[in-house]
Amino acid sequence: ERVAVKIFSRARLAKLPGASRLVEREIALMRQLQAARGVGVHAREDFVVEARDKHYVVMEYVSGGTLHALLERAEHGVLPRRQAQRV
Repeated sequence: ERVAVKIFSRARLAKLPGASRLVEREIALMRQLQAARGVGVHAREDFVVEARDKHYVVMEYVSGGTLHALLERAEHGVLPRRQAQRV
């Protein structure tokens, strides 16, 4: 099974004001997505691994590029409703 892994450096997060809070929010949102749809984050409960110096977030691998790149290509940075529902 292919997965995507986001790696967050604790040292780097400590240097950026509010960054740790944003990562915690992202993880909470991914957990909600998993509960609501059963997809998005890795199918196991332990999709967040915390090491001494890094956080690892394991997610479902989705081909086709990043959401950021998709939004950059969209007119005015907004996806049409049908396309957004598929994402």
